[in-house]
Amino acid sequence: MFNVGIIMTLCCLFSILLLYKTFHVSWSAGLLFHAFIFWGIASLLVPKIVWLIPYIWYTCYVFGSLNTRSFVASMFGWSIPIGGYALYGYLTNQRMDIMAKAAEIIRVESISSVSIELSIIVMLFFSLLIFLVSAIHFLMFAMDEKVQTRCYLQHLTVTVTVLFIIVFSCISTTLQLMPLILSGVSLLYGHFSTLTNSKWSNIFFVSTLLCLIPLLFINLLY
Repeated sequence: MFNVGIIMTLCCLFSILLLYKTFHVSWSAGLLFHAFIFWGIASLLVPKIVWLIPYIWYTCYVFGSLNTRSFVASMFGWSIPIGGYALYGYLTNQRMDIMAKAAEIIRVESISSVSIELSIIVMLFFSLLIFLVSAIHFLMFAMDEKVQTRCYLQHLTVTVTVLFIIVFSCISTTLQLMPLILSGVSLLYGHFSTLTNSKWSNIFFVSTLLCLIPLLFINLLY
C-alpha cells in the first residue's frame, strides 16, 4: 500500500510541476493534457484525489491558463487512463473492480473503525502541526511574496488542506496519501524556515527536527 502511495505521489508531483509551468501561458493545452494524464493515473491508484480536480481547474483559472481548449485537453488527458482501465475491466469481465474504485471516491470511515499503527497516527498529527504553523505564516505574509510564488504556495496550502480532510474522513487512506502530504508540508515548511530568523522559529525548527528523527526511525523499523 505504501508503494502505491509513492507511485501516486510521483504522478501527482509530475502533474503539479506541469501545472505550475502553465502560469500566464495562454497556449497551455499540451501541458494540461499531460498533467491530467498523470493525475488520471494517480486517480486509479488512490481514487479519492479526484476531489482535487475542481481546484486544479480553479488554479488554472488563477494562473490565466484556463480556456476552452485547455479545459477540453485536460478532460481528455484525464479520461485516457480512466477510460483505458474501464475498457480493460469491461473486456476482462472485472466490472466489480471498476465499481469498487468509483465507490471508493465517496467512502467515509471514522478513525475508530480502522486499525492504524500508533506511529503512523503520531506522524500524521505531527505533519498537521507543521503544516498549520507553515500555512498560518504564509497567510500572514502572503502579500510580501511575488505573485507567482504566492500562487504556487496558495495552491500547495489548499491542496494539503484537502488531503488532510480526505485522510480524516477516511483514515484507511493515511498510508496512501502520507507521501504526498509530506511532500507538500516539506515545501511549505521550507518556505517558513527560509523567511523566518527569530529565536522562536529557530527553537521550533530544532524541536521539529528532534521529533522527526525518532518518528522516521520508528516508521522505518515497524
